[in-house]
Amino acid sequence: MTSPLRSFLQFAPLERKLRQVAERSPDWKGQIKTLAGPPLIRYELEKARRWDISSPSASRLGDCLDLVTAPAQPAEELSQAYLLQLQALLLDHAAGDTEFRQGAGTRVSEGHVCLDPTAVPRALARFFEWTASEAFAQMHALEQMTLCQVRLYEIWPFDAYSGLTVDFFSLRVLYLKMSLVPLLAPEQTGEFQEALSEAFGFVTKPLVDFYLRACDRACEQVLRQL
Repeated sequence: MTSPLRSFLQFAPLERKLRQVAERSPDWKGQIKTLAGPPLIRYELEKARRWDISSPSASRLGDCLDLVTAPAQPAEELSQAYLLQLQALLLDHAAGDTEFRQGAGTRVSEGHVCLDPTAVPRALARFFEWTASEAFAQMHALEQMTLCQVRLYEIWPFDAYSGLTVDFFSLRVLYLKMSLVPLLAPEQTGEFQEALSEAFGFVTKPLVDFYLRACDRACEQVLRQL
């Protein structure tokens, strides 16, 4: 992962552009969601069709996006309860009924090896210890998002819609700090999988750059409309 200085230099242009958006529109968060939300849902559905026998309705993904973009609660922490809440929305049942993966999991990309299902609860506990650490807090939001996504894909917590749940959880990581929704399109799922495959090999820059470009596109599109 990049040093704090390199992170600052890499993300500074996006930070400046985001400030311009915020200065020019009091409803910039809503505008970005309105612009980027529908293509993001189509992108996620296209990606999920590769891994799941069936796909949830677009309305359920919309519910997940609403949860992701909801205002932060006082002292909110990224938690297992939030991950389960997203999974429950996709399955359309109560969060308390959600179970972790019992099967072998799905290999979604080259280099992807799911954990044994018996290791999932323990791996998630370690994951949430890490997201509460000082080292995690010092990362840029895009780096946090990317590493969360990669690690949760490795764990693959659920039998159904695991990728979707992980993607929306990772989006929340980004949204809590930047209030951004990346502008993505269904035809970019192949590019995502290539970058994810490299991330499984401990080369995360292509995936970070993938999301950096998507966030930059969202800001650019909103600025053109203002």
